[in-house]
Amino acid sequence: MAVGTFALITLQELKDHLGITGAGDDTLLERAIDRATARIETYMGRNVLARSYAEWHGGNTVRAIRTKQHPINSVTGVFTGIRTAFTVSSTVASDLRVTVSVNSEAVGTGAPGLMISRTTSGGVTTTSTLAFSTYPDVTSLVAAINALTGVSASVVFACRTAQLHPRAGGDCLIGPVNIHCAEVGAEYVYESDTGIVHIQSDAFPLGDTYLARFPAAYQSVLIEYTAGYSATPDDLKEACCEVAAMLFQTRKQDRSLSSESLGDYSYSRATMAEVNEMLASLLNKYREVT
Repeated sequence: MAVGTFALITLQELKDHLGITGAGDDTLLERAIDRATARIETYMGRNVLARSYAEWHGGNTVRAIRTKQHPINSVTGVFTGIRTAFTVSSTVASDLRVTVSVNSEAVGTGAPGLMISRTTSGGVTTTSTLAFSTYPDVTSLVAAINALTGVSASVVFACRTAQLHPRAGGDCLIGPVNIHCAEVGAEYVYESDTGIVHIQSDAFPLGDTYLARFPAAYQSVLIEYTAGYSATPDDLKEACCEVAAMLFQTRKQDRSLSSESLGDYSYSRATMAEVNEMLASLLNKYREVT
């Protein structure tokens, strides 16, 4: 076992913090690091280390959209508009249900993908999930759909599957389901520290460029970007060491016991409020305020 890809500290850093030299508890320590990383990022309301994102936002005629993650390292594309990318149809008239959906998180894979659910006349339901990581363009995705039983698909506009609009299941038994994409690139600038993307001009300006607005439609804007720190900041490393150490050291302790004494010996443990106060002092400057 090893710590997660985006763990805030290494196993060795936690062992150095705890003064541990042996390898007997490495698995427990790695689990503590991953749990500590999750707690810290949940408290902060965002991820720490750099990775890639593809986010859909509603434009609502605004000139600026704030991404969910920051600092932004690069914005690889901003896409708007609604255009049919391909259609999906049912080919077996006796089927009871055939639906197709585009999911931002494909079921069971943790990645974007397309899902087709088919129920035959005998009541047998099969679900096929086609991950966009396997089928990065519409042409290959349509070929995979056509390899399935009970459905057929046709390309209308060839684009990347990353640009397909998320949508709830459409009923192919009623008629062909259109799967749409965002395909209009925009002129934009962005603020790295705040994660705000500003539109400068759109594809259909009404006049001067200062009139440019993101379109007023639900999930009408796709922003593809990378965000996060290349290395964990030192204060976040300290916080992760403290949380992971607490999780490791207190796993066998009576949590209801805050102090004890026997003769000249006495012991007092920091209260949860004191621990939270210490962590807040390290984390609050990174925390999202809503």
